[in-house]
Amino acid sequence: MEAGSILGRSKLENDEPFIIIDSNSVVGNPCLSVYKENLPLFASHSVKYVGEPVLAIFGPDLESAIIRSKKSRNRIPKRSHK
Repeated sequence: MEAGSILGRSKLENDEPFIIIDSNSVVGNPCLSVYKENLPLFASHSVKYVGEPVLAIFGPDLESAIIRSKKSRNRIPKRSHK
């Protein structure tokens, strides 16, 4: 899917040694200013393009963060294409 609405999300708990942040974690303006454009750090209500960040997972090393991200993906419901 190239774009669409985020209908809901389950709360992903931070579990040691990982930290998970999303649009709800950012206080204030959750955007970066680049050449007079405000770009959101994370999608909050809709995804506008393939690869738009929805959350970030930080861990002690890249390999363990990748493994933890796969666990998060498994919690995303699969949608059928019509």
